[in-house]
Amino acid sequence: MKHLLLTAMLIFSSIPAFAAETGFSTKFGNYGISDYSETSSSYISYFHWGTELFYNDSTGLNEDLRYGFSLSRDAIRGYSLKSELSFIQPWYTISFGPVFGIVNESLTLIKPGFSGTVRGSWPGRAFAELGGDMIPAQYAGAEDDYSSYSGWYTLGVYLKQNHILCYFTQELINYAKLSGTAYTDSSLSYIFHADFFEKNSIFKVETKIGYEILNRTFTSGEDIEIKNILLGLRGDFFVGSGSSFFIGIDNKIYPLSSGTIELSDVPSYLITVESGFTWRF
Repeated sequence: MKHLLLTAMLIFSSIPAFAAETGFSTKFGNYGISDYSETSSSYISYFHWGTELFYNDSTGLNEDLRYGFSLSRDAIRGYSLKSELSFIQPWYTISFGPVFGIVNESLTLIKPGFSGTVRGSWPGRAFAELGGDMIPAQYAGAEDDYSSYSGWYTLGVYLKQNHILCYFTQELINYAKLSGTAYTDSSLSYIFHADFFEKNSIFKVETKIGYEILNRTFTSGEDIEIKNILLGLRGDFFVGSGSSFFIGIDNKIYPLSSGTIELSDVPSYLITVESGFTWRF
C-alpha cells in the first residue's frame, strides 16, 4: 500500500496545476465486521480504517469538462483506484469512467470495473443525484475471485439559500468473496444531513442522523448483522481562498445483533472519526 500511495502522489504532483483541487481524507474507528466466521458467538472489537487521495482538474479542457482520479480504501471493499470524466452544466452533471480493485485478493491483483453518476440541479434550490460503481467477477469458480459494487441516491433542498442545505442519502456497499471461505459483506445506510453555512464564512457545520445495517452472509445462509442509529457532527474550516480542512465524528449508538447468528457482548456505543484536507489552486 505504501508503494501505491507513493506512486499516486508522484502522478498527481506531475500534473499541471491550474483550475484543480487535490487532497486526502482518513477515517478510523471500532466498527467493522471482517473478523467474523460462522462459529462466532460474541462481538469482536475491530479497528477499521479508510482513506482517500484525490485529484480533480479542468486544465486544458473545455470549461464544461473535468477529469479526476482517486485512490481509496474502505472497510467493506478494500482498495480501489477510480478515474472519471465529468460533463458539467448548470442544470445537470454526468460523470463516468473506469474503476479498478487493487490487491484485494492475493491472486487477483487488479480487477477492472466501471462507475458513473448523474446529477440534476435547480441552482440554489434543490438537487438530485444517482450513482454507483461495479467491479464484476471474472467467471464462476475463479480462484481468489470477488465482486463488489456500490450504489446511492441523494435528494437535497436549500431551506435557506446560501445558509442551510438539507439532503437525504441512501447508500449500499457490497463485497462478495467467491472462493475459499466465501461470504458477502454489505453496508446499508439511510442518512439525513443538514449543512449550516454563511457566504464568505471561514467554517461550515454539518449534522447528520440516520440508521445503518452492517451484514456478513455466508454460503450456508447463516448471517451476522449489526444495526445501529447514527448521530454525526462535522466541521469544515476554510483557510484562505483555496484550502480547507475538516474533522468529524460519527456516534453509532444502540448497536444490536439481529442476524441468524446472534452475537453477545455487543457494546452500547461505537465510534468513527474522520478528517481531511483539500487544496484548490
